[in-house]
Amino acid sequence: MSKIYTRQGDNGKSLSPDGLKNKNDITFEIFGTIDEVQAHVGLLYETMKDHQYFLKLNENLKLIMKELYKISSSLYTKNESLTDNIVKILENWIDEMDNDLLPLTEFILPIGSKSSAQAHIVRVLVRKLERLFIGWDNDMKYKEIRIFLNRLSDYFFTLARFLEEK
Repeated sequence: MSKIYTRQGDNGKSLSPDGLKNKNDITFEIFGTIDEVQAHVGLLYETMKDHQYFLKLNENLKLIMKELYKISSSLYTKNESLTDNIVKILENWIDEMDNDLLPLTEFILPIGSKSSAQAHIVRVLVRKLERLFIGWDNDMKYKEIRIFLNRLSDYFFTLARFLEEK
């Protein structure tokens, strides 16, 4: 088994898809934010895993975490590769939850349950990732990823509301 440390980044630089860059480069900020989103999605998953009612939602979260890995891979290989129809899948999940919710008539607070609050944290982090990504992807090379991130934050907003009401 190889060691976890390589000492290659000790000087503040790391290897990116475009060669050696400073660790504070926006590329690493994007990869780090993807990692942060994944970790928080994992925490959300853990808050719901003991509830039989949420089994389908947790399967959705697993698919989302896998999709986030695909985004990292896509950015590293410079080859966009998302699951076919993933945006439509997210939209269907949103619509299914939305059909069970009361109409939204006012701003909502990110409270109510641990799961709901955690879904709000994920939503905020996905929005942060989307902003970073748009600033990095000036030439719109990764249009599907842009659309996915936008819809993903909508999914977590709706999920937070759904968890609050259930």
